[in-house]
Amino acid sequence: MKNEEKTRASFDFLRQMALIQEFFTIDELVTNSGWSASSAEIYISKKFSGVINKTGKKYKVDRKILGVPYDRYSALFKQKRKLFVEYSDCEYKDVTVYEFFLPLTLEHVLRHALDELFYIDTVKHRLELIGIKEVAREFDRKQSESDEALLKRACEFVGRKFVGYSISHVSGRFRADKLLTKDEARKNKIDGESYLLDETTAIARFIIPHEASKIYHYKTGAQPKLDFESITIEEEIKRTEWLFRNLFVESILQATTDQDEIWLLENGKTTRLFRYTALDKDE
Repeated sequence: MKNEEKTRASFDFLRQMALIQEFFTIDELVTNSGWSASSAEIYISKKFSGVINKTGKKYKVDRKILGVPYDRYSALFKQKRKLFVEYSDCEYKDVTVYEFFLPLTLEHVLRHALDELFYIDTVKHRLELIGIKEVAREFDRKQSESDEALLKRACEFVGRKFVGYSISHVSGRFRADKLLTKDEARKNKIDGESYLLDETTAIARFIIPHEASKIYHYKTGAQPKLDFESITIEEEIKRTEWLFRNLFVESILQATTDQDEIWLLENGKTTRLFRYTALDKDE
């Protein structure tokens, strides 16, 4: 029997056993699949962990295998993978979400400014520009800690907190002038000035879970992992806000010099909107 035929035969047999919920032996699996006994035992332990359960010398297939298509099943024997992935389970009681709002035409500027901060040398340089004294105060410099060690610790914190962002596009309509009557708005349009503007906005979103609020859910016998730094949730949020403001916000403000206004929305323990308005523009 060819390997593809064995794979199909084993698939049909295991689905049937899952459907009728009956126990089977290794010998029965060998007979119905064409596998050798050693191969069958290896596949059960390595490919079907959590899907085929052993009771004594017999086995039983979980019904969830019925939802697996054949192409996904057959891929098991071409790669080193399991049918179902097991995940560790944890939750964060506190999380902060930051959202930048910029015109779609500036998305490339936004991406470039943010991407630059995914490199340790860039982050270190910006921390140096902020000043060692400022960094030392926010990161509570340890006794006898050198400037280099302090910056390294700060960079490690940044690396753990800011690992990525997502960008979405939303369409909107905005009033470009003070509130006018319809006649006044029509006159403006005749004069070449638009009263209502259609604009697509790029929203860059950062979702930042706070480690100090992390709760692990783990199976019996497993050990919880230790948090990366022993600080309170208040200290962690304060440090995260300081870094986000001084690294990411400053990078965006410096990169978008032609904007009248930039919005930043924060959602977390505190919900607030930051409006950055150019000083030479009317509020």
